[in-house]
Amino acid sequence: MKLYLRLLLTLLTSPFKKKINPLDKVITHWKVLPTDIDLLGHMNNGRYPMIMDLARIDFIIRIGMFKTLFKQRWVVPVGTTQLEFKKSLKPFSNYQIHTKLCYWDDNWFYFRQDFMLDEKQDLIAATGYVKTIFKGRTALSHPKKS
Repeated sequence: MKLYLRLLLTLLTSPFKKKINPLDKVITHWKVLPTDIDLLGHMNNGRYPMIMDLARIDFIIRIGMFKTLFKQRWVVPVGTTQLEFKKSLKPFSNYQIHTKLCYWDDNWFYFRQDFMLDEKQDLIAATGYVKTIFKGRTALSHPKKS
């Protein structure tokens, strides 16, 4: 099942959240819903990358880039996703995704996204690494490294 309702909520709420710098860590809050569960009673491993996409959309909106992306008709395809699972996310548990732009080169942007359990802020349930690119008719200028 696709995440259209969560996408709509992200698109409607993210513009009203605090604006951020591209090098800031962004925290988004989620709950494991019944549609996220697999037969083993925890969040399906295929759901993680989909939720990570939504967290990156929140990131893009909060750095103020979404309007430009939309106007310029840029696309943001993912080149690689790697996940490391450490602890299961159980039904109805609350968790956060901490999204951070870690690095970029001439073509790719590299993100780290940690799934953190709400009840234990220091406990990472999973970590995702994403390589993505912004493609369109006009070139994208990279954020300044600090």
